Amino acid sequence: MSPPRRKCHFNAELQAEYPFLKQKSNVSPHIVFCQVCRSDVDIFNSGRSNIKQHLTKKKHILAANANLKSRKLETFLKSNSSSSEDMLIAAKEGTFAYHTIKHLQSFRSLDCTSKLIVNVFEPKFAAARTKTEAIVKNVLAQEAQSQLEIDLRKANFVSITIDSSNHREIKVVPLMVRYFDGEKGIQVKLLQLRDLPGETSEQLKDYVVSALNHHNLLQKCIGMSADNTNTNFGGMRRKGVNNLFSKLNASRGKPVIGIGCVAHIFNNCLQNATDVLPIDVEVIAVKIFKHFYIFTVRVEKLKQFCDFVDVEYKKNVVVFKN
Repeated sequence: MSPPRRKCHFNAELQAEYPFLKQKSNVSPHIVFCQVCRSDVDIFNSGRSNIKQHLTKKKHILAANANLKSRKLETFLKSNSSSSEDMLIAAKEGTFAYHTIKHLQSFRSLDCTSKLIVNVFEPKFAAARTKTEAIVKNVLAQEAQSQLEIDLRKANFVSITIDSSNHREIKVVPLMVRYFDGEKGIQVKLLQLRDLPGETSEQLKDYVVSALNHHNLLQKCIGMSADNTNTNFGGMRRKGVNNLFSKLNASRGKPVIGIGCVAHIFNNCLQNATDVLPIDVEVIAVKIFKHFYIFTVRVEKLKQFCDFVDVEYKKNVVVFKN
């Protein structure tokens, strides 16, 4: 007569080896519960062999594969406190938002770009179009405005630049401010950007004076730069009264320096300066072009030199055709 078979029990060794198995205290000590496939496993006869046999069953395999492809509900919920990993993800998303506006990229492309970043680099990255736009408007823009306010309070004098641009039926009027910072030098920042129903001198004056008063800059403003149009300056001699320049002087109570169009001033300076040079600048430009034209070796040396001095190489513009 063979001796009776030894009963197998779920011990600490099996628990450490198979952590997904839990012993059911209210049932027999040889019945364990599998948390993967939600079923009972009887290890009475063979112990570990019964467990290995259970792992090969179709029900357990399907449940294990499903668990690998799914995540717990806690992963979709945000806690009240932010961990170091959460702060790192937030910093990455903020950097991505700054990169987007720095290079003038459209928010429309971010839905696709964010998915690419999730698949390639960071699974928890979630800065698509809506979130990135919110970061730009509510975080980066607010910080930039706060820093600008601090700088403008320190500045003794400022000058402004105004222009307009038509975007379909909307007339956008940016107002730039120029000031000197003791640590960073001359700074040019966007003071305000609004769309106006028109472009009359009265509308522009109200817009400029309102923006300057809002930032306490009306008495600090000593110069105005704008396009040389009658609406802005009232002609070349600037003796009219129905223009932005004249009305800004009246609102301020003190004369403002009319700078005019900086681009035109710079162009006129170069044109007159080259006219009095003892050499012909155009001839020099043509000779430089001919020196590098269709000569691969010379162009490669020029590219190496540009890399050495950290200057972006640009292809020479064609100035003539044979």
